[in-house]
Amino acid sequence: MNDQIKDSFVVVSDFHGADWVMDKIRSHYINEYEKIFNLGDIIDRGEQPFKLLLDYMELSKQNPDRVIYVPGNHDSFIYGAYMAADEEQRSNYRTSLIQNGGLETYKQAEYLRKTNPSKFNELIDWLGSQPLQRVHTYEKKKYALAHAFFNQTIYNKNPNYSLKDYMRDVHYPKGLKQKEANILWFRKNHPTHGYYNPADLPSNDYTMIIGHTANANDLGLFNVDVICVDGAANERSQQTGSYSTRKFDGGSGHMITVFGEHLDTSNDDKTKSQERQHLSINYVLNNFIKDVNTKLNSETYAQNLLYKYAFGIAGENHITGSYRELISKSIGVSGICSYLGLDINCVNEQRSIYSEAINMLNNRNIQEAKDLISSTNNEVLIGEINKQILKMETPQSSSGQRRR
Repeated sequence: MNDQIKDSFVVVSDFHGADWVMDKIRSHYINEYEKIFNLGDIIDRGEQPFKLLLDYMELSKQNPDRVIYVPGNHDSFIYGAYMAADEEQRSNYRTSLIQNGGLETYKQAEYLRKTNPSKFNELIDWLGSQPLQRVHTYEKKKYALAHAFFNQTIYNKNPNYSLKDYMRDVHYPKGLKQKEANILWFRKNHPTHGYYNPADLPSNDYTMIIGHTANANDLGLFNVDVICVDGAANERSQQTGSYSTRKFDGGSGHMITVFGEHLDTSNDDKTKSQERQHLSINYVLNNFIKDVNTKLNSETYAQNLLYKYAFGIAGENHITGSYRELISKSIGVSGICSYLGLDINCVNEQRSIYSEAINMLNNRNIQEAKDLISSTNNEVLIGEINKQILKMETPQSSSGQRRR
């Protein structure tokens, strides 16, 4: 281990099948932090959710003091589906697993159980043995980590209180015990999962780090600060078209980490936020170009289309469906100009000239339109106007002639 990362740590949570975060752990975090805490729910949704859990177990066993897993409520579904005390409870866990996006998880678990029972049992035993609560100290600051709620009372009695212990104590879904259930299920202000006893909180010199509720803020409980690192890693942003999630590594609050580029940004870092937005635009437009050109077996069609869109030749209806709103509403002309390296002021000026030239053509002022558009020295705009003129000058076929 590099001495430069000694005592550093990072906390992530709720991959829900997003393998890109696991790739980031393997490629970057393992070289950047001494300890990696994952607050659970790595499974469900995604294409290979159960394999992600297997992969994390293997990485954890290779680095037992550095790569740490803290199970979540979805982990209790898969564990309880096989290890709950009776068939009624096992059936309840299976049902909840499947109803909460875990059908593929269950199929993959069953496949492993039948084809490699020793590896399946190893995974289930490992998952059940993981403590549900952890504490960590960094730069004289103390952190209490759990999937949804850190219960100090339970931790004091048994700091290694595990998923196996939880399964023994909690009858799901009937007979849930509030203290134990909160560790996996608590949500602030939730009508059924929002109750807690303040006496169970850690002291206010701790910061509680949790996952469980995607992109949640303002989670403080009494005098205890709470930071959420569930950043909806498996959900594509409607604004940027990319994926992102949260992490915490001892700063003033959570940070955003993005798919495709290893760039982490904090809420108060405007420069990095701008960089992240730029990367997100590049991600969307790179994928648009790749997808469109592949479909049309072309090397330049999509780039030319973006250029024409920037100058007002092509409208949003020329953009294929899944990208149309992202490009027209979120990225817009300015984002395309930045991507293509065009000066936005020049583009806006030439857009206006092109629009004026089209109006001249509509009024049959052909020569005026040609002279005006020539002033731009933009070969694409000049060519487009010439195509419009050619259409106007080409006689229309008399398709409606009477048949003799």
